[in-house]
Amino acid sequence: MSLNEPVEVRRELFYALVPPAATTAAAVAAAWLDLYAADTPATQVLFTVAVLLAAFGAVAIVITTYFGRLRRVLTRLVHLAPLLTLLGAVLLIAASEQAVLAGRGVEVVCEVVAKEGYTRSSGADRVDHEFACPGLPSFNEDTSPDEQYRIGEDVTVTVDPLDRAGPALGEASPGGALGMAFFGLALIATVALGRLHAVDDGSIRAAAAGLGRRLRGHAGA
Repeated sequence: MSLNEPVEVRRELFYALVPPAATTAAAVAAAWLDLYAADTPATQVLFTVAVLLAAFGAVAIVITTYFGRLRRVLTRLVHLAPLLTLLGAVLLIAASEQAVLAGRGVEVVCEVVAKEGYTRSSGADRVDHEFACPGLPSFNEDTSPDEQYRIGEDVTVTVDPLDRAGPALGEASPGGALGMAFFGLALIATVALGRLHAVDDGSIRAAAAGLGRRLRGHAGA
């Protein structure tokens, strides 16, 4: 595929929109089945199908990115497109867990029983804490060094009584879940629109303008 060849509008629209949308929908469906649905054989089958579809969609995103026109336009930044798209899907899954905690979560007081500092591969310093909660399994959560807790300190934690969503420090609010979901969707949409802009030679803009004219014509009829 040469950059001198005209853009195939339908193909580029498919590459930019369908794999990200399908991957995101399947990933969120799998998360909601895991968080909300009753544990039945039918649910397990649906969950497996959703996970497989999400995995297939993620592979499709990578293939259409590295073997499509975008690879020849953004030779050095092309890897950001699939990474940011998948990050948006991860944020939507995290928003689903936050929604569960905001809806049915219970606040408990847990004690910090151990902590250890470490450095991520990115170079960021973090502190890993171990929390012991009454009647619940212990869990670990990390913070920045500036936000670390003292050993023996009591910390309010929101837990899922059904033990399907992971615990969260502090109070879980619907606003936090909505904000995370909005950011995830905005990230996916921005990558899709950015991809179309990067590969466009004027054909996509012309097609969009023509569609706009047709819609205005139908609305005025």
